[in-house]
Parts: sequence; C-alpha cells; structure tokens
Amino acid sequence: MITILCCDDNAEQLKLLEAELSALDIGEPINPYYFTTGEELLDYAAHHGNAVDMVICDILLDEKNGIKLAGLIKQQFPHIQVIFMSSFDQLIEDTYHVDHISFLKKPVRRERLMLSIKKAAAAAKAKRGLFITVRCKGAVKKLDISKILYVEAHLREVRIVTEVESVVANNRFSEVSAMLDNRFINCHKSYLVNIDKVSQIYRLQFILKNDMVIPIAMARYDEVRKQYMTYLGAEL
Repeated sequence: MITILCCDDNAEQLKLLEAELSALDIGEPINPYYFTTGEELLDYAAHHGNAVDMVICDILLDEKNGIKLAGLIKQQFPHIQVIFMSSFDQLIEDTYHVDHISFLKKPVRRERLMLSIKKAAAAAKAKRGLFITVRCKGAVKKLDISKILYVEAHLREVRIVTEVESVVANNRFSEVSAMLDNRFINCHKSYLVNIDKVSQIYRLQFILKNDMVIPIAMARYDEVRKQYMTYLGAEL
C-alpha cells in the first residue's frame, strides 16, 4: 500500500488531483489523504509520518511555501518522497533547494503522475531499508524485511519467522525491533508482527494471510488496533 499526502490550497485543483489518483492502477493500492493547508499536512505527518511514502504538494500555498513545507517534512522523515506541482514553469528552479522526485505541471497529466508515484514509491521503500542483519550461530545472516511474518522473543534469543524459514538469532528482542520499520507492530511483549502479512484482526489475535495466529496482549489491544487501522488508512 502506498500512502500519499496531497496538499493544495485550491480546492478545485485538489479535486482534480483526487480524480486522477482514483483512476490510477499501478499494481498496488493507493491510500491518499488530502489537505488544503500546509499546517494540516504537517500535523498529520507529525503523528503518522512513518507510514507515509510521499507528499504531493503545490509550490504556492497561502500560508506556507510548499518548498519550505517539503523541507520540514524531509528533515523529520527522510524516507518521505516529494512531488511538487504548479501551474508556473518558472518555479521549477526554486524546487532545487529541496530533494524531490519530480515536478508536475498543472493540470496534472495522468501518465506523468503515474510515473512519478512509481518512482517515489520505489525510492521511499529503498530509504526505509530492505534488509536487516542478525547474528545466527556465530555468523551474520541477512534477511529480507518484506519476507518477515513475525518476530518472537524466545528466552534469550529471538525467533524470526519468514515466508521461507524460521531463524533463531542471538540478538535481543529490542535490537531486532529497532531495525524494523513501521510495518511491524509490537502487539505483545514477546511478538512483533508484520502488518503487511495480516489478513484480519479478530478479538485478541492477528490472523496472518497464511492462517498463522499471533496473540495480542489485552492491555495493548486498543493501541494495537489503532496502529493497525491507521496503517491501513481505515476509519476507526
């Protein structure tokens, strides 16, 4: 799932962008949020930035320059990619001050929008990190994060279950947790689960897509459910 924050102080232009995004088919779901002020976008990013992949924003915003807005977001969340848009070609040079993926001329063309989003999504994924390395039987093992189903604390070791194997690592649970990104929820004192591998949340359990069941601690249920629904972009 690709999470996108879109900002334009022109409500009509924002509606046009919404229509273009809803018509895109890039091979995975798009989860867009729309804002008419930079302050609203910044507030959302401050609370949910780890789950955001990219920002699409107008350069000229009423209360906050779009370039400065993007710079503030990049400072706090370096993995978030930026796509600028404007009706004015002469503003392209101004965007060089902030790392960004592309500049889209309004009205936004669907083909250019799709290419920019694909490029930004790939860059965001790369920035987050694709692998972790753990200590295993005196050696170092490299694991693809996207293949990890869950992590379980087991005595003084950690069991990392992937789509293809179960690895017992000599790392502490807290060490492995620190290596992982926002896809992983600490649903129990002994478990971290990859949300991308979850098919549903049922009572005090996560049901994975392969039918494995991961427990959710009762004391953590409300917060875990909130994290899960926020990541999916669903209504609570």
